[in-house]
Parts: sequence; C-alpha cells; structure tokens
Amino acid sequence: MTLLKTRNLDISVAQRKLIYQLELEIESGTSWALLGRNGAGKTSLLHTLAKLMPAAAGEIYIEGESLAKLEGKPLAQRIGLLFQQGLPAMPKTVYETAMLGRYPHHQSLWRDDPEDMAVVENALRDFDLAHLSSRSIQTLSGGEAQRLALAQLVAQAPSLYLLDEPSNHLDLTHQLKGLQRLKSKLTSHRAALVMASHDINLASQICDHVLLLMGDGNYLAGPASEILQEDHLSEAFGCIIRRVVSGKEAFFFPSA
Repeated sequence: MTLLKTRNLDISVAQRKLIYQLELEIESGTSWALLGRNGAGKTSLLHTLAKLMPAAAGEIYIEGESLAKLEGKPLAQRIGLLFQQGLPAMPKTVYETAMLGRYPHHQSLWRDDPEDMAVVENALRDFDLAHLSSRSIQTLSGGEAQRLALAQLVAQAPSLYLLDEPSNHLDLTHQLKGLQRLKSKLTSHRAALVMASHDINLASQICDHVLLLMGDGNYLAGPASEILQEDHLSEAFGCIIRRVVSGKEAFFFPSA
C-alpha cells in the first residue's frame, strides 16, 4: 500500500529552492534514508511532510488523502515526527512523556486506557527505559532523552515515521539496536519510515531505500543498492566518497 505520495513538490526557504518537483512514492513496510549535505533541505522536507511548513508548490498525499485536508488527531495518527532537538524541557516523568504519544488514540481525557498503558510500557522496554519510568525527564542524559523521544514516537504508532537525525546523543549500541527495534514495527503497523541522517553507514544498515538530495534542487530516489554509489554520493556531498565491501556489508568514507 502507498502511504506517501508527492507530486511536483517544491521546497523553498528564504526564496532559495531546495528541492524541485519531487516525485516520491513510499510503500508500507519500507524504510527510507534522507541524505545530503547541510542545507540541502532534509529537515525542511520532513517538516513539510509533517505539515509544519508549507510547500512552495505541489501536492502531498497520505494514505490517499490530501495532507492539506488532515488536521488534529487524524493527522497525528498518520504522521509522527522525531525532532532534531529531541524532547522539550518539561517537568514530566519518563512514563508521562511516553504516554503523550498515545494522545491521538485516547478515548478519554480523564483516564488512561489499559491498552494505551500496555503500548507505552512495551515502548519503554523496547528502548531500555522501563527502569526509569518514574524519573523526571530533566534528570535524563542526552542519550536517555533521545531514546525516550523514540519510545514516545513508537507509542504514537503513526503510519509514517519521520526521523530527523535520530542517532543524536546515542551511543553505538543504542543507535543500531534502537533503530532496528523501530524498524521492526513497520510491518506490524503497516507503516513506513523516513530517516534524515549525516551517517551514511548507519543509514545503509537501517534503510532499504534512499532519497539523496543533490543540493541544487535535484535528487535521486530508489533502492539503496542503486543510490549508494560512489559517484552519486561524491556529487551530493561535494567530496570524494569511497565504498568498501566487507562480507555482505558496504561501508562509506570520505577520501582526500
């Protein structure tokens, strides 16, 4: 099933066109890496898909419905965004913060539904936070707060997960384990994932498709095996990128 479709989508900031006529279709169960140098439009595109900023032109459809017509809970049930800056500094506990992710599904404002409570408890376990459930989020480390932001997003259970630099503050173990756990939700939730990242290697391990922003408004989109090539990456990042294969894995690094 097609979860996201864009038609002739233009993204502009301060009269500078970042992305020109984006034609993209994202199917349920797929995971997309959003790659490109600083200022290429990664965050702007995520915010446009989340309806936080307007497109300069074009159309966006979520599960066949125009994004322009979606508001409130119906929008939050379809789209979840992990912000680059993480969680706001609010005096809430870890559990209460994760429970905010269930707001689009709440049946009552006066009590927590047992099903919502089970979803939140499972999300906290998934991201190794269950033992911190009663802690104030103001006492968390940067990595713990980022894992909580991911747990809140999983509790929200949107159709489309939008992640802006999800590996921020995470150690190597939680980078890979946390994102793999999130990816495992895609099939059961009939969901898809778009992940903006500066880490080509992490993106190649998590994502099966790539949207590569070239920095001049143009882009390449398709299976990771086709897009993650030395010539494409070198052009997009403005430096020589080498690809080395070890066993079944490919690794990428800049070269002078």
